[in-house]
Amino acid sequence: MEKRRAFLILCGASFFVPVSTLLASDQKKILQALVEILIPYSDKQLQDAAHNYIIYFIFTHPTLNNQKRKFLKKSLLWLNTFSIEKKRKSFDALAKNEQQYLLEELLEHDWGKEMITHYTTLLLEATLGDPIYGINPKGMGWERVGFTPGFPRPKRIYRGS
Repeated sequence: MEKRRAFLILCGASFFVPVSTLLASDQKKILQALVEILIPYSDKQLQDAAHNYIIYFIFTHPTLNNQKRKFLKKSLLWLNTFSIEKKRKSFDALAKNEQQYLLEELLEHDWGKEMITHYTTLLLEATLGDPIYGINPKGMGWERVGFTPGFPRPKRIYRGS
């Protein structure tokens, strides 16, 4: 099944591949916990949109090279291993304050800094990007931070050259 998913993604059919099948179960739980701790949302729809954007970005964004793609996926498992080593629990099973403390400890490691930087950047893009790109539903992220977008806004998705 994993090879079929990878084939569909490489063929550009990732739009038709359900988000729930792109990461292993443990990676999805860790990612969800990471999303909740890095940028806490009180709005479930905005949180889900940010979570889904990150998953699709990891698998389909043309500017992301394979090395970075692998790093983003594997770093979720490394985070969980780090959590088990330090706290004897998986990252998603920790209380929010324990997760926060663990992420602060993680900043002492180069891979931890890189992971937190990448995921925070992706979350900010998902929360504050233009809704035309399938993120920030109904401009909810803009509303949350009191942002008024500039004009003219994009009328269609720019795919690059």
